[in-house]
Amino acid sequence: MRPFQVYLDSSDFSVLSDSSKRTQEIIALESQLITWRNAGLIEIRFAYPHLIEAAPISPQHFEAARCRAQKIAELCQGKALAAQDKIFAAEIKILIGELVKPGYVFMDDGDWLPDLSDNLTDSNELFDHAKQIQKTVAEMGLNRADTRKALKQFITADGKLRPLGKKLLNQSIPETVAAICEKYPLDEEAVLKFTHNYLTVTRHGSAYDVLFSSFRNLPNFIEWFARHYDKVNPTVTWLRESGDATRRSLLESRQTVESIFSTQIELGISNDTISAIAKKNIAAIINGLPKTLLPRLAEECGHFELPTMELRDLPEKAPSLFTAISVMGGIARKTLQPLVNERLPKISDMGDVIHCLYLPHVDFFRTDRFAASVIQEIKLPFSTTIVENLTQLPEEISRRLAEKSAS
Repeated sequence: MRPFQVYLDSSDFSVLSDSSKRTQEIIALESQLITWRNAGLIEIRFAYPHLIEAAPISPQHFEAARCRAQKIAELCQGKALAAQDKIFAAEIKILIGELVKPGYVFMDDGDWLPDLSDNLTDSNELFDHAKQIQKTVAEMGLNRADTRKALKQFITADGKLRPLGKKLLNQSIPETVAAICEKYPLDEEAVLKFTHNYLTVTRHGSAYDVLFSSFRNLPNFIEWFARHYDKVNPTVTWLRESGDATRRSLLESRQTVESIFSTQIELGISNDTISAIAKKNIAAIINGLPKTLLPRLAEECGHFELPTMELRDLPEKAPSLFTAISVMGGIARKTLQPLVNERLPKISDMGDVIHCLYLPHVDFFRTDRFAASVIQEIKLPFSTTIVENLTQLPEEISRRLAEKSAS
């Protein structure tokens, strides 16, 4: 029997990891989740947005971030979901008719990283053995002729290591490993593996895999994050920055709509008529989102010939894209009708959109009250149970487990 897939809200990991919030009810709730997980009845999944939102926004939050990362690791036990860029790439491929492996969202090896993460770490140079040799020889202070002669002893014309080159790099491994440990969140076992494998491969081989598997150790990742906060923080704050940009854009649009409404009211047009016109215009904008967003995503994924798509074309082939676009539209609908909704856009709205990429692939999706109301209104065609309060989760899981047993 396939385990139910459970997706917690980022705030849930905060509550479960904060000793000041661990009431008897929360402790019992966590115990029940672990019991179900250990029995193979549920799997708790985490994703890139959880780590982004768990990352500290300032140095004084490092300890809380470590606790959140530890809690994610404890509850999920390496059960991850693909980063958003991998989901986009997979679903764009499906839309243009290419084959994608089933279960492209599920990463049982704990790989939560986006493909672009290796750009953070300058990893290519570490695995370019020829470049390492050239750097070492340059530090010897030789003249140009002796430098060329030395290089010929160490590497071939096509950059492969000669025996003397391997010997030279072997001598520098302790220094290299020390530098690696400063750059990467390696534990003791990873250090040993890297030391053993460094000369056996180049990029994308076993030593490279050791480095990037270390990022899947979430507490180690947060420790590394703390050591390199100034360097890494601008990269992981993209979700907050994107959320703020979206908030400002929606707020400007709302102010424009309010101005138009005021003018129409002054002209004696009824509120009902104004709302109906606004609803129709907003619906047209939402229905046009696929034509605006999908070609841009396809181009970023290296595909330039994407068929024209309507929103109704997406649920089966691109469920994550469909859900994200639908939720984006639902948020816009709620914030751009001031006569109907008083809620102003928030920075967290973009976070809700990114989290909702995973909704079609899980059985239980935890989110806040606002996002839950958006999801309810847009009526997504998936069987996912939406849970707007953490304390309601055990009851919902119990209900569906009973239904499954009875069927």
